[in-house]
Amino acid sequence: MKNYEYESQIIDYLNGHLDAQSKREFEHALQENSELKAMLYLAQQHQESIREQSQNDVTESVVSPSFAKFSEKLDPQKNSASHWMKLAAVPFAFAFVAVVSFTMKPVAVNEFETLTSEFEQYNVAALRVIVVSNDSVEGIVKDYNIQLLNHYPNAKAMDITGSGSLLSLQEKLDQDNRIIMVKALNE
Repeated sequence: MKNYEYESQIIDYLNGHLDAQSKREFEHALQENSELKAMLYLAQQHQESIREQSQNDVTESVVSPSFAKFSEKLDPQKNSASHWMKLAAVPFAFAFVAVVSFTMKPVAVNEFETLTSEFEQYNVAALRVIVVSNDSVEGIVKDYNIQLLNHYPNAKAMDITGSGSLLSLQEKLDQDNRIIMVKALNE
């Protein structure tokens, strides 16, 4: 598992929601992954600060009448601890975002190839083959004893050449269920 995939497990672990097996697996991963340990530590610190802040808020609202809160706002010395806690939360938030963003799996953008009508120039006669699945490319190359000149995996296409007549090879390939289309490149 990648570190970003552990985020929900970290929360469940801290809240005691993991079953025994999942807890053992998570603790084993903690022993082997220092980045995961750092993420757990940050989450624990974050959870503790939230708990402390919520306890302070509850205590203040129950014990202190509203005029006492007003006087605290006027007296900055009394409110300095809360101010420092708020200041400490900002770097913690940046650190948490940095850890999460650096451990996230990069998302691929524009993973495609454009095949145009202008074909690559090869020194031999060649065919462009569009296949149903990239998994079938190796099998097709082996079955027809052809040479792979270029493979375009994102377009599910390949340029090939073979020994003998390319016209008869093209006719055979046209009959194969693994192939969508075959076109001669240098006609």
